[in-house]
Amino acid sequence: MLVENCKLAIISIKANKMRAFLTMLGIIIGVAAVIAIMTVGNSMTKGIQKQLESYGVQNIDVYITPIDYDAELSDADIENMELKPEVLHKFSDNFKDKVSAISVESGVGNGVILKNDKKATVDVTGVSAGYFKANNLKLKEGIYFDSSAYELGTNVAIVSDLFAKQLFGENYSAETILGNDFEVNINDEYINITPVGIYEFKVQGGGKQKHHQCICPSNRLGI
Repeated sequence: MLVENCKLAIISIKANKMRAFLTMLGIIIGVAAVIAIMTVGNSMTKGIQKQLESYGVQNIDVYITPIDYDAELSDADIENMELKPEVLHKFSDNFKDKVSAISVESGVGNGVILKNDKKATVDVTGVSAGYFKANNLKLKEGIYFDSSAYELGTNVAIVSDLFAKQLFGENYSAETILGNDFEVNINDEYINITPVGIYEFKVQGGGKQKHHQCICPSNRLGI
């Protein structure tokens, strides 16, 4: 039965060559169109997803703030508001297949750096080791913090290229920034920082950034 059907099909194709050709052509064009649409769609989806990831869309931000801003907090209240290392480690262990990094930031304050009669306003922030992966921050020059920087809480820093340009001009050299000491005035208190890396600053959502971020290692949470 199957052989006879095949013979009849071949005879029909030979008898109607033009119709058979057009049918095959339609099938080929249809399959090729479906493949092309799926390929373009997948490429666009991956491109948009990669762009959104660079904006931190997959990040979850957690903030701890008092319920009553006017209430006076005791030392015990402040301690209870802190994220404990064991809580973060437990969360990371429970969702290790979904959480790629935990980034903890602790604001130190806005400060001013004076150098060569020029001024740069910086936002000094202490960060954990997962900050760079979570924020997709890439260095233009220098190195990331090593483990000892987090363990000891040293005063090394990673600064933006805008910081370098504001102090040394558009044609700054990395040698004038990396490894040199800078004094930051934060609320009339002076701290010394030593930049070890420079990253390309990008403003999210448009606008102009007034404070150039200065990132320092934080050992407060031990992560």
